Amino acid sequence: MAIERKRELRRRRCRRAKIQALRERLAKTTEKAGPANARMADATGAPARLWPGKIVGFGQYHYRYDSGREGDAILVGFSPRKPAFSIYLACLYSETEQAETEDLLSKLGAHDMGKGCLYVKRLSDVNETVLARLITLSVASLRRRYPEQVAGARG
Repeated sequence: MAIERKRELRRRRCRRAKIQALRERLAKTTEKAGPANARMADATGAPARLWPGKIVGFGQYHYRYDSGREGDAILVGFSPRKPAFSIYLACLYSETEQAETEDLLSKLGAHDMGKGCLYVKRLSDVNETVLARLITLSVASLRRRYPEQVAGARG
């Protein structure tokens, strides 16, 4: 009995240490994002949360494709990777947002754009106001597309 009790206490201490390490990593990562971190929190109304792949995400939604595939994803997020700071945006190329998105991207500054990811070398290289608008546009688009599935965000 005493051995089982010691093992359980050791497991609890280990879990607490892991949770504390995750909290510290989240604080350090969100500090790197500076103003982008605040913009994402404001746009979603949700706190930062660590997701797999060292991604800091704000809010989430549940998606379901016609093929039957479904899952949960972040509304917006970022990851400070070595080659470039990755900002995860979605739904920026729907018909309603396409023209505005292209106009904003032309004013953003030095960046590369993937399918749903914006890559910047340094956040100081981009126009902060334009980035804030892109974040807001992405969140609004997801809220329209998945109105019932958006969680952890104000409507």
